[in-house]
Amino acid sequence: MTSPAQAAPPDTASAVSVEHPTPFSRWFSRFMFIPGVGGNFVPLIQAIEILQLRSSGSVSLSGFSFALFCILCWLIYGVLRRDKVLIWANVIGTVNLVILIGCIVYYR
Repeated sequence: MTSPAQAAPPDTASAVSVEHPTPFSRWFSRFMFIPGVGGNFVPLIQAIEILQLRSSGSVSLSGFSFALFCILCWLIYGVLRRDKVLIWANVIGTVNLVILIGCIVYYR
């Protein structure tokens, strides 16, 4: 028979992943929604400029395609973590990048 002192150590992986949000971390998470979403409107601004100029010659298709790959990775990460801020910010960013890439391809 084993005593409690000899028992197997608790699973530290599950202990590490448990989050106890502080009031500051809850506030900061809500605050990060603003720059998270706001920063993802930059591709939309670029798309509007392409539409106005009717040219996308000076815009990098490969660069924005890589940005789309990266933002999709962040979206998947947010879904796996069930983090609403990451999910919404990256859904908006994905939509805006798809619009931008569509404009780049159309006006090439």
